[in-house]
Amino acid sequence: TRFLFEYLQEPLRALEELKRIVKPGGKVVVADLDGNCVFHYPFENGFMMRLERLISILKDKAGFDPHVGGKLHNYFYEVGFKEIKVDILPYHCICGAPDKKTFLLWQEKIRILKINFENFGKAQYEENKHFFDEFLEFLKRPDTTTYSVIFIVQALKS
Repeated sequence: TRFLFEYLQEPLRALEELKRIVKPGGKVVVADLDGNCVFHYPFENGFMMRLERLISILKDKAGFDPHVGGKLHNYFYEVGFKEIKVDILPYHCICGAPDKKTFLLWQEKIRILKINFENFGKAQYEENKHFFDEFLEFLKRPDTTTYSVIFIVQALKS
């Protein structure tokens, strides 16, 4: 799987099912982000507080876990996999203003977030709608850093 576990309410149950359906000697590979949309610098004017509130709402309403990547090794261990292999690679690394293509991708992410927040209810959307634009303006700045890493965890079924 790729970028699935960050959205699962019961990630251990999903991994148990993957383990069940894989043939003996088969490989289960899960890749997911750690720090998805949460690692930024510099922090100003309550930016991180507003971002953390938004992520908290996503976690409560949609099960979103921006730090699932770092939990994957433990999940594999908990469901009984042996010989677990973990690789960590940079995923987002934006230092200064992003190129046009990268910025368009982030605009699309924000567009999707807006739709989700509209679905969560008017109060949730109204409370956070200004932050979406603030986030995009933050990304355009020449002095900022935004990053996340991807964990790739794999193991063979005995």
